[in-house]
Amino acid sequence: MVVGVLSDQQRYMGFKLTDLLAPARPGLAGGSPPLEGPVEYVNVRLQDEHVLLCVKSGLYLVREPAARRWRR
Repeated sequence: MVVGVLSDQQRYMGFKLTDLLAPARPGLAGGSPPLEGPVEYVNVRLQDEHVLLCVKSGLYLVREPAARRWRR
């Protein structure tokens, strides 16, 4: 599953995983905490005029199947 993330700082400084973990800081350099939002996509041109739609900005949430978790 892919979830989009909205952040005040994303447009200027990019977005890092640590932005999800750290609490929002008030003040000039701070801002509101990250929120769930739309996934950003970008078209990437391939050979022979093909275009591939790729995730530009998003958080992938991955879960290991329960059957595999308990076999270790």
